Amino acid sequence: MDDIIDEKLFYENLEQFHTEYREEILKSFKKNNKEYRMLRNEFGEVLHRLECLSEEVSKQNRILIEKFIELYSIVAVMEGSQIYLQGQIDGMRILKRLSVIKIS
Repeated sequence: MDDIIDEKLFYENLEQFHTEYREEILKSFKKNNKEYRMLRNEFGEVLHRLECLSEEVSKQNRILIEKFIELYSIVAVMEGSQIYLQGQIDGMRILKRLSVIKIS
């Protein structure tokens, strides 16, 4: 190694490079750490808002389910009434035809 480069100079350069590289890594680590904390805070806020929205939707879903059951019950009653009325109308038609047949 003495022939190519001075050993002392080599180790000084290596130490300087190591120090500079280490400083750069620490700077980027601090920067990334700050960004990570900011992102974590933002994520916490988003998570909180999501939980609030989930509770709100859950309440609305319960209300919607109750409304659906209420409307479905009304529709079932209306269909039952329609079937009953259709039966009455069909019965009247049959009686009318029977009365026409008897008179003739």
